[in-house]
Amino acid sequence: MLTSLISFVVLLGPALAADLLYRVDGRSPETIQSTGLVSKNPSGTLSLFDHVDKKDQSNDPWVSTTTSKSFAKSGAQSITDIYVYTLDKSRIPASSMKDVAEEYKKTKEKYPHPAEMEVSVKGSIPWNAVVSWDVYKRSKKVGGMTRDEFERGKRSQAPSPEPQRGSSKSPSKGSSKSPSSSPKKPRSFIA
Repeated sequence: MLTSLISFVVLLGPALAADLLYRVDGRSPETIQSTGLVSKNPSGTLSLFDHVDKKDQSNDPWVSTTTSKSFAKSGAQSITDIYVYTLDKSRIPASSMKDVAEEYKKTKEKYPHPAEMEVSVKGSIPWNAVVSWDVYKRSKKVGGMTRDEFERGKRSQAPSPEPQRGSSKSPSKGSSKSPSSSPKKPRSFIA
């Protein structure tokens, strides 16, 4: 019985992973919660092929995602916080999703970026499709959280921002260190 259960879980793992998409985005979870992962122009008329070629981005209704978590992580190279969102494909309307490689196959054209494993979503991706996110800074993971944790209020456990230069805030009582002599800690989230 236990062997059967383990076999089932092992076989189910790749199937579950196939239902996940990933998106690298500089927008915070607070912003995504309020707006969703919205394209540059949700009512734009740019074709999927022009989106792939990055033509007229002001008219681009497509949100790029990938089926490859490692590819998404490779794009998280900002000096500021950048997020790699994990998305539940079943919560995105199927009619708005296009597997880019498949669309190129249909037209018998060569897909110029096969390593991206892109699935483009027209318009926006709803907040309820977000499963979790990892936070990166300079290509290093510095935190992460699930949507459920975020909605239960655990985001309030993140440290307060450090005082700005010239701030009149002084170090806590009993501390002999000034704020500028303390090593800066990366922003952390509940993982």
